Amino acid sequence: DAARDRFGLVGGVIAVGQAASRVLLLTDTTSHVPVLIEPAGVRAILSGDADGQALIQFVPGGVTLAEGAAIVTSGDGGVLPPGLPVGVVRARADGSAVAALYADIARVEVVALKRYEVINDVDVPPLPMPDLPLPAALPETPVASNPAPAGE
Repeated sequence: DAARDRFGLVGGVIAVGQAASRVLLLTDTTSHVPVLIEPAGVRAILSGDADGQALIQFVPGGVTLAEGAAIVTSGDGGVLPPGLPVGVVRARADGSAVAALYADIARVEVVALKRYEVINDVDVPPLPMPDLPLPAALPETPVASNPAPAGE
């Protein structure tokens, strides 16, 4: 499930207990979330780093990210739903791209959990064919025929 505050995605639920859930934050070094960078629809991976930021990685070659471009979840992999707001693109001094997250993860006290279940219809068995009545027998005499070509 996705954990979000009122501004955007905070992370994802990785463990559930009777009275609490454990959330892996977007800024955690083991966090890797597939995202979409709008408006161009560039797919990338948002990964936490040791500085507590979220790096934008695995951007296709030849693509330049625009500063301030919106970042949303892509839904790839079926873990998080598509279209959840994440943040905007910012450039680091070294030229790498990071996400300025909408959620202030350092100050989050309460999150809302968004339930999400992928329906994988590839593994669903096909529906049985319905029992339909057979059509009436066709007449044996031809209804129309092609005329013989002229000159024969």
